[in-house]
Amino acid sequence: MIDKPSIVETIGAYVQMRRSGKEYVGFCPFHSEKTPSFTVNGEKGLFHCFGIGCGVGGDVIRFVELIEGVGFLEALSILGMRQDQIQRPHNEAIRRKAETVSRWANYCFDQAQSLLREIGQRERIARELGWIDEIERCKREWEILSDLSDDLQDATRVMELWTEREAVEPILADAPDDTLPTFPTITPEYRARLQAAVRGEL
Repeated sequence: MIDKPSIVETIGAYVQMRRSGKEYVGFCPFHSEKTPSFTVNGEKGLFHCFGIGCGVGGDVIRFVELIEGVGFLEALSILGMRQDQIQRPHNEAIRRKAETVSRWANYCFDQAQSLLREIGQRERIARELGWIDEIERCKREWEILSDLSDDLQDATRVMELWTEREAVEPILADAPDDTLPTFPTITPEYRARLQAAVRGEL
């Protein structure tokens, strides 16, 4: 076995990045954005995008597959590697945990969104009736749930929230069940994103 090509050097040929701690950060090449959300971790050999609606991630081979629009063997050829030199990491425990955390995060996000809609209705009524205390209460609740919703879409923060779920779940306990949508589909990109986060703690 030989090492894969440097993921930082390979991606750096396509994306302008700057160092940020142990990672490199740049604008995602797979969608338009105003704030850099694309990160590359040279030590782990992984990349991922935290942009909402994107979430692509994987190793250097996966990046070449996506950026060049080619298959696995073509990506190996571009990287100058042979198939027998590659050993993709596989850990069933990581996959199972990533899926569990993903479903939990999706469910919590749906609950938070339901509560935000309810708070919006309460605040509208409170303003019509001039209930100042209720307006301020709604503002505080909105800020907490809005921040939580954002965190639930960040793979790194999701792992932190998962470890604190006994404190998170009571905040969402009053979500109206009849407004909760079904679980959204767990995309391969989002699963890879969570697997990368899980791999960092197992």
